This record gives sequence, C-alpha cells and structure tokens, in this order.
Amino acid sequence: MFEALVRLRRQLEPDGLMVAVQGARRDTWASGMARDMGSGMQVYVIRPGLPARPEGLVETLDDSPPDQMATVDEQQALLKHGGLNEGSSDKPRISLGARFAHAVTHFVTAAGRPWR
Repeated sequence: MFEALVRLRRQLEPDGLMVAVQGARRDTWASGMARDMGSGMQVYVIRPGLPARPEGLVETLDDSPPDQMATVDEQQALLKHGGLNEGSSDKPRISLGARFAHAVTHFVTAAGRPWR
C-alpha cells in the first residue's frame, strides 16, 4: 500500500497536489519490514535519533492534517538525517483496494486547501 501511495504522490506532486493521509506526513515512512510483513498498511512516525518502535506505527491511509504533508523527497531527506535510513523503490507491491480509493479523495493543494 505504501509503495502505491508513493507512486501516486510522485504523479500528483508536479501539479501541487498532495494526499492528506498519515503515509504522506513529513515524519512518516514505511520500513522495509513494514512493507514486506504488513503490505505497507502502517508507517512509522520518525523521531530523528531514536529507533523505530512498534508503538510508533500509524495506519498509512488514516487522515492527516494538511499542514503535516510533505513531498516524497522531503520525507526521504528526513530519513537521511537520522530516520529509518531507507529509500523507496517506487514499485507497488499490492493491488489498490477500497481503502486506497477512499484515500485519494483526501487531496490537498500545496497551500493546504482541499482539492475538489
């Protein structure tokens, strides 16, 4: 799921659109294990300098405030500076389901206004 979200976001970002879900927050990322074992349905909240812990997992497609959104590149920059030390292959591993279809209705513009 996380990989498909990253791929969608990379297509939307050039137009200034963002998806307002937990997996698109500046401080979240799905570790390799979260992607492999949980299909990317949960992401870690990254706390620079601290190890990722199961208590720090949130649902990838849960709503998130627009002011916490970031581009994929901004998320990856945080990873390089003390996060999970991983990158994305941008390759989806699972098919899109109803929950993901719901998530794509949560677009926001770069200015934080809902997109309709």
